Amino acid sequence: MSTIFSWKPSARLLILLVFFARLEARPQAADAPKEPVQLAWYTSLPEQTVRELAAEFHKQHPAIQVVRASPSQLFGPGFGQAAAWGKADVITDAGFEGRPEIARESAFAPLDLPRGRSSARCPRLLEPRGAFVYTHALPLPFVYDAGPIQDPAVPKSLTALAEPRWKGKVALLAPAASPEAECFYRFVAAQPDLGFAWLERMRDNDVLLLLSPAAVMDAVAEGVRPLGWGVMDFSEVARRGKASGRVLRTRPPVGPRKFHLLYATAINRRAPHPEAARLFVRWLVDKETQNYMSENGLVRSLFRIKCEALERGSACGGGAKVSPAEVEAFRRKVRKALMGDGRIP
Repeated sequence: MSTIFSWKPSARLLILLVFFARLEARPQAADAPKEPVQLAWYTSLPEQTVRELAAEFHKQHPAIQVVRASPSQLFGPGFGQAAAWGKADVITDAGFEGRPEIARESAFAPLDLPRGRSSARCPRLLEPRGAFVYTHALPLPFVYDAGPIQDPAVPKSLTALAEPRWKGKVALLAPAASPEAECFYRFVAAQPDLGFAWLERMRDNDVLLLLSPAAVMDAVAEGVRPLGWGVMDFSEVARRGKASGRVLRTRPPVGPRKFHLLYATAINRRAPHPEAARLFVRWLVDKETQNYMSENGLVRSLFRIKCEALERGSACGGGAKVSPAEVEAFRRKVRKALMGDGRIP
């Protein structure tokens, strides 16, 4: 009977290299804590997504219970931000990694991700210093009232929203209303078939600008506008519609200009449970977890999107290299395009 020891040295070496490479690509069981741990996950991901991921992770790692916390304080100035970080183990959000003040504070611990993760397939998903990695891709859909808008009439693309037939019918996130809005408008500005000219056409179409994704959903649910864009919590859409007596549905834009909002994940440099936090982040970027999220409709798997689309899918993260003056100049330009000279002091 042939054994590995009877093979040529080169063949044995190759098999051993493959074996250890596969071991390195998996979250190691030795990293798991031996005592029960309550891991604080600060995130604005939809609540259902967080709940299901926490339950699935707990099945595989019974000693760790992931508890969701709202990240609203993370974007507050000064002591409020520091206090919020002090309680967090892991943060997952859209746009936080682009805030210059967070980058200056070196708030993140090294992730130490093994090779073979999504970042290896698409290197720009991992910040060069290893401080954060993109773990979630959320395609933002149109949300619409199925009463006045029948399925065949739903616009196919963002470009279509500027058509005259949608005048007075669309609600969008206001510029700089949230990190998600910042990502969206930078994405729009970079697209040849959108850009600032599209924003000006949306102004002519009397677009309604609102301060949060929840407000966009409410505007459609209450009949203020029959169509909105910028909603993230899909699980809330049907509930809001039922409460208002309307049938609300979602449909993502199609084609090459589909927008995926990318969520970055980082570990607090002062995390109370750093090893459990690293294990959780490794689990989030594992291919099996990514496929689980996609198959259960939680988010889009990073492994199922072309690298180019992921890198261009949002401008989250670009702000870390942009001065505050440049950020404000961009926001001012967006506001001017959407609201006109008369509305900008």
